Amino acid sequence: MAVERTARETAEDKIAWDVFLSCFPSALAQRIRERSDTLLDLARRVLDENQKINLTGARDFASLFHDHVLDSLTLAPWIVERADKPEECQLLVDVGSGGGFPALPLAVVFPRMKILCIESVGKKARALGGLCAAFSFSRVTVLAERAESAARDPRWREKADWATARAVGSLPTVCELCLPFLRVGGFCLAQRGASAEAEAAAAQRPIARLGGRVDRLAAVGPPSAVRRHFIVLIEKIAPSPDEYPRRPGLPAKRPLGG
Repeated sequence: MAVERTARETAEDKIAWDVFLSCFPSALAQRIRERSDTLLDLARRVLDENQKINLTGARDFASLFHDHVLDSLTLAPWIVERADKPEECQLLVDVGSGGGFPALPLAVVFPRMKILCIESVGKKARALGGLCAAFSFSRVTVLAERAESAARDPRWREKADWATARAVGSLPTVCELCLPFLRVGGFCLAQRGASAEAEAAAAQRPIARLGGRVDRLAAVGPPSAVRRHFIVLIEKIAPSPDEYPRRPGLPAKRPLGG
């Protein structure tokens, strides 16, 4: 069943965009505004699909739009700032893509970037493939496989410029699943909550073991936001040792310690 928006809700959408984009660089904010209709359509389509298969915990348009679409877009300024090659030459790997966040909103904003969505649950991967077809995301590949296995595939290992993972576990787990995909000089953009600073401090040794280092911790979203989110930017400074990631399930079951 299609999600219909009232005139009031549409006006609220515009206000949300304006507040959210107020802290973005002007050129990027304009780029996102130009694609806002597509981003809203994407949110509606994901919500429709969510009635058939549990892609995300969001059950209404407002929560999906704010907590998933806008949250995904907080990565965009860092991609623009830290990019060292043209958009069409960049690869982003999204581990545990689920409903397509952050990968699909980023595909709207960066249509020439190559994106690999890794989703081990077959029905979710098929739904993601359907979303990509509906929006003609020709540069997005959906891989129905465990990240631990995909990271050993020479097509993907040490190739990505960016790696992301939302809601897949602790910061050491995220890093073990993401860093092996990154080339030296690439970045893991780890989206975390209020405890991000403590998490980053505690994960310093596991991150170093995987070939990374914490570059910076950045608060994202408008300063007026009730819940501040953070991005831990982790730079890949050396190749990941061959033994990582460990066999499927271990990074989450037994996260690397200090």
